[in-house]
Amino acid sequence: MLHSHAALLLAALSLPHKVQGFASRIMDVPGLSDRLSSRAIVYSDFDNSEAIGALVTSRFFTATSAVQLPTIVVIPAVVEDVQACVRHAYDHDLDFGVLGGGHGVAGLGHTNGLLIDMTALTEVHVDTAAGITTYQTGNTIGSLDLASKDSRVYSPNGNCPQVGAGAVLHGGYGSMIKTRGLAIDNIVSYQLVTYDSKLHTVTNESESELFWGLRGAASMLGVVTKISVRHFKVDDHYGGSIVFTNVSALPRLVAWINDKGLSATNEFHVRFSVFSAPPPASVAMEVTLWGDGSAF
Repeated sequence: MLHSHAALLLAALSLPHKVQGFASRIMDVPGLSDRLSSRAIVYSDFDNSEAIGALVTSRFFTATSAVQLPTIVVIPAVVEDVQACVRHAYDHDLDFGVLGGGHGVAGLGHTNGLLIDMTALTEVHVDTAAGITTYQTGNTIGSLDLASKDSRVYSPNGNCPQVGAGAVLHGGYGSMIKTRGLAIDNIVSYQLVTYDSKLHTVTNESESELFWGLRGAASMLGVVTKISVRHFKVDDHYGGSIVFTNVSALPRLVAWINDKGLSATNEFHVRFSVFSAPPPASVAMEVTLWGDGSAF
């Protein structure tokens, strides 16, 4: 059972500031509340679209044209809360979406029904003996890297620390791509809640067809709550970025990298980003160098 409304309100105060203050009430949802853990947070029965719109737009970073307004928002505290949400949606023929980092350009997390906000599910376990890092999908790429740094290991994921770690479900282009491939190439297991609210641990050995499908189409097959991925020992590495305020610099930068033979060097990773706003248009060059530089 959920705590009283007063206890829920106190729990909500511990959430990130951007989530606070938008719900007009924190209250029970018949048929759902009694299935949730005592630490789950439920926002429901909003008095007006402006309040819920503020909540949703503060958490999604995609185009506002894709934003839909859910009628219920749940922040699960444990995996069983996710199962309860999926069961509730299934039982009531209710559309639902899943929110991780909020950067999905396809807008797959948007819904006018039940929104499951994963941001409280942030456990990370680094098993250096097995060479595996296991993390819940409420993490960001940045929080995953911070949790791994003391062990001096790196899990292939992505480039942007603010993006949800669940982004690896659709690829995961990162700075180790030359030597370790995409993040998705290194996933060894998924914890998945399917449409019938059952919890699966999916590996290539246990459920090979489902494992194959999850490698790229995970958003269509259920709610991934945990990922186990191979990690790699990291010694020296360096990184930085330079911003050029003239986009005409891009062809010259690419030519310089190719002329120096850097593009053929596995230890060297570069990513270019072109920004049109705010003006003037600019180019950012982000560089990561793995190793002590002896490759150069």
